[in-house]
This record gives sequence, structure tokens and C-alpha cells, in this order.
Amino acid sequence: MFCGDAVHRPSADPLPASRPAAQKFSAQLGEMRQRFGVSDSPLSLVLMTSRGGGESCAGALRTLRSRGVNVDEAYCLAGAPRGPILSVVRPHFLLRDGFSGPED
Repeated sequence: MFCGDAVHRPSADPLPASRPAAQKFSAQLGEMRQRFGVSDSPLSLVLMTSRGGGESCAGALRTLRSRGVNVDEAYCLAGAPRGPILSVVRPHFLLRDGFSGPED
């Protein structure tokens, strides 16, 4: 699961040291995902934005696509709590500025 609030960040914000590694990893995930068909892929990539509206979500999608990452599902929460989505999707990992477990 990609946290779109970290994916689409204004360029003036400082970047955490782990962000380049996260960007490289997301690009590698995109490459792996493209090797499979849509219906038979063992990977499911999800985008979730908790802040902002539709434009924030669209910006995160554009950023991921520019890295070669196409997501299977997108949740634009616009301030709603993310807990219910996380409990349904149950991601193996959450990619924000770096790598973390879904509970971090």
C-alpha cells in the first residue's frame, strides 16, 4: 500500500533520507507488477490518500504512474479515518516516506 500523502508532496518539503530508497523500491514493484497480467498477478498495489481531496489523490496517481507504477485500487479519504480501509485491505507493508508496517 502506498500512502499518497507521502508520494505526492510539494517539492519545497524536505525529503527524509529513506525516500530515495522508497522511490526506487516503488519503481521496482511497478516493473514486477507489469510482468503479470491484470487478473493473474500475485501483487496488488493500493494507493490511499488521507489528506486533501480528489486532486491530491490524482496527483499521487500521476506521480506513481511516472515511476511506472499502476495501482489496482485507490482510496481517496479526504480526511476520513484510514483505520477501516486498513482493516479491510490488510496490507503487508505500507510505503510512506520510507518503509513501515501497516500499524506504524
